[in-house]
Amino acid sequence: MKKHGLWIVLLVLVLLATGCQTTPSIKETVHGENTNPQENTKPQENAAIGTSDWIRGESPVPNRRIGLDRNSPVNIANGENGVYIMKNDYVYYLDDGMDILIPLCGRPDCTHQSSDCNAYVRDGGFITFYDGYLYAFSGDFSEDSCKIVRMDPDGSNHVSVIDLLEFAHGLGGDYIQCWFMTEGYCFFGVVEMVEIDDGDGSDITQHLQGENIGNFYYKIDGSAGEPKKKTVQKELPRGQIYSCGNTILAFSNVPQNGGEYGRYWEWHPETDTYTYLMDMPPSSGYFDDTAGYYHKDGAICRYTYSTGQEEIMTQTGLSGKYHLRAFPDSIVLFTSSEEDFTLYFYNWEYELVEAVSVDGYGKHMEAILIGETADRFLLSGKGGYHYITKSELGLGTAKIHPIEQW
Repeated sequence: MKKHGLWIVLLVLVLLATGCQTTPSIKETVHGENTNPQENTKPQENAAIGTSDWIRGESPVPNRRIGLDRNSPVNIANGENGVYIMKNDYVYYLDDGMDILIPLCGRPDCTHQSSDCNAYVRDGGFITFYDGYLYAFSGDFSEDSCKIVRMDPDGSNHVSVIDLLEFAHGLGGDYIQCWFMTEGYCFFGVVEMVEIDDGDGSDITQHLQGENIGNFYYKIDGSAGEPKKKTVQKELPRGQIYSCGNTILAFSNVPQNGGEYGRYWEWHPETDTYTYLMDMPPSSGYFDDTAGYYHKDGAICRYTYSTGQEEIMTQTGLSGKYHLRAFPDSIVLFTSSEEDFTLYFYNWEYELVEAVSVDGYGKHMEAILIGETADRFLLSGKGGYHYITKSELGLGTAKIHPIEQW
């Protein structure tokens, strides 16, 4: 199968995603004292609350300890007692409290360097832990198979649940694009390669281009039967789905005054319907089924869907575009700008716990904070994986610890 149109398809997907980050028009109210964010001072590195007993406040985040960004380049899943990471076609496991990443294989005779290793997943992609099993996407853009593989939590007993490429071929498609696996579902598009004539008079006027046959979703344990085609309606999301707390979040672009603005929706897979949540704020954040949390104009804000009101929860003193990640016991702010390599940790009383520098661990801040466990924040950067111990936060002396790899 030829794949010349693959990059065109990927470019379209990237343009769709980046086109959503526009500032919505939403009503603003003030929570607490209304101070001018321009008058606030940016927190200094190692600024801290002054106590290691910093976890406080009412959190809206379910205690599942995921907290991943949809743009994260790391395929990671949280199991019952540890974290799974897909790396170079092998699944690795990090047990809670341990400092070493080990291949997910318990065979004493295995070198963990061949395809018969329990940790090996051919062309391994997205992974997710669901209902007691680990699921992995195997063979993205493969010419002969694109499967969802189920395995036991220890990596044993690999079972092919479905071959999605075989499903795509039955629709006349040539390959599939897997977007995400979350909340027990896999989301993917079926693409057909078609011959296009440029008609520009050159010697080579024809080329292959990918055309999307449709977007589909599949219950990864097979309990809902064959993959189902997602509903496509004007102004409703056509793709770009990811997990956010207790919601499956989708977004769409809406034309307005010659431009576009983004909208967030909650998707209900049982009925393939959407519930409108809010217009997109200027930066990414946390959006559950009742409210959205994000950073805007130097403040952490909460937008309640039912009232349409935006509350300022605290002024941060941070100017520019800062992204928000929400966890069961904390909020973390960071920017994509290369002018500030700092993670700002807040508790759910919106107090600054500590500002921790991650300078030298990578240039792309979206890729550094990859998730958490009950006791740690997990980082990915220069030299591999690292962590920050939660009990070390709050005193201005938090350290970044390395995670060894087997």
